[in-house]
Amino acid sequence: MLLLLHFALLKLVSAAVTLTLAIPTGVFMPTFVAGAAIGRLYGELSGHDHPVWFVLAGAAFSGAATGTLSTSLIVFEVTGDISLIIPTILSVLIANFAMHACGTLPFYDLGIRIKRLPHAPITSPILLARCSKIKVSQVMLPPERAVKIGLGDTNDALRKLLRRHPNFESLRWCSTTRRMRSLGMR
Repeated sequence: MLLLLHFALLKLVSAAVTLTLAIPTGVFMPTFVAGAAIGRLYGELSGHDHPVWFVLAGAAFSGAATGTLSTSLIVFEVTGDISLIIPTILSVLIANFAMHACGTLPFYDLGIRIKRLPHAPITSPILLARCSKIKVSQVMLPPERAVKIGLGDTNDALRKLLRRHPNFESLRWCSTTRRMRSLGMR
């Protein structure tokens, strides 16, 4: 039991170290093994020592760390046990809900925010409720102030536009710069 506790703690620490390295190492396996170790520890302590606990805890831990539902698909493919698909999906969904309820972000989203990369808006209902007082005018530019480029414009036009607006935050692609039918943002 003590050995299992040490293993679980070491796996948590090693997962944290691997995820914060400046080299690509992967997120799924370190978090899955740490979660499986915690599930095994729970099974030992509660007397429900069944291998399903290990798989479900590993999937939930990895799913919460990555913020994806695809973890349950990976677990299903690795185990090949169709009876695990519903419990695995439920454990990953509950873990994701708990993660969002605590106000934390998944690993990939944190990396995007730390590096200040462009990203999709917040879609979590809990986080959206916290941002409900923000007005659209605080987030979006009016069309006359937006940096626009048409699909027919040349590379020279794009270079000139970027020189005129060196600090732009987003670029709107339009069918033409007059019609302003937006085709995308970047």
